[in-house]
Amino acid sequence: MRVELEPIAAQHGVAIEWIDIDEDPALEAHYNELVLVLTLDGVELCRYRLDARAVLTALEVIGREAPLPRPPSGENQRRGEPVFS
Repeated sequence: MRVELEPIAAQHGVAIEWIDIDEDPALEAHYNELVLVLTLDGVELCRYRLDARAVLTALEVIGREAPLPRPPSGENQRRGEPVFS
């Protein structure tokens, strides 16, 4: 999902925040085995595989203009939840 999502995020000037749900008991309880999960502003867009159409539609609705800061590159997480912040 990361490889497919990064160009979309860059094209729309938004950052991706990758969250390891195992580090947050509330997220782990909520999502458990439903990873990867992609959310945008708390709204779930897709699970397991990228739904590019859902992502593009959500970005168009929100109409983000300013790029947000990116987390450090090269993070290697075992499980995570990609989140547009």
